[in-house]
Amino acid sequence: MRGLYQHLKRSVSLSGRQAGGQQFVADENGVLLRNRDDILQRWARFFSTLLNTKSPTLNPDIIERMTQRPATRDTQRLGDVPELEEVARATKGLKNWKAPGNDSLPAEMLKIDDDEPFVQGHLYTILVKVWNGGDIPREWKDATIKVLYKKGDRSKCINYRGISLQSHVGKVPIKIITNRPSFFCEANNILPE
Repeated sequence: MRGLYQHLKRSVSLSGRQAGGQQFVADENGVLLRNRDDILQRWARFFSTLLNTKSPTLNPDIIERMTQRPATRDTQRLGDVPELEEVARATKGLKNWKAPGNDSLPAEMLKIDDDEPFVQGHLYTILVKVWNGGDIPREWKDATIKVLYKKGDRSKCINYRGISLQSHVGKVPIKIITNRPSFFCEANNILPE
């Protein structure tokens, strides 16, 4: 515990700024930016070019050669409204001790139901409304990018990595959507061993 405290003390000053006085970032031409708005715009440009790259296009011939299976009731269930147990399983699968998104709700808060599923019940109700309505709340889609220094010149954006802080509530439907095909393939022996 002492080592953790010392690390935090070295890393962050009382005002929440990074120790060592790192406040400036260089623009694309190497000129140091000192104005807060200019620095924020530089970070926005950096992550915009980093994250908004074109995806490779899939060759249409590959799609034509793929064997298409007819839709069955089992495959149609992949889009069904989640069940309460499915929401509970996805919530339980959230990792603890991860920074929350803009809603400030930690994953542990969503998991506190021991005997009565009060939180799970309300979360389930909200998810069903969103699932049926199709309007995903902005808070679930938005992420706050925090930058962490890696190594090298501290004034260069490339020497930092970004982490996205997302709403844990918004991660629940994502977990459900990503888990369903895996469970389906496993149950139907579609994937090879």
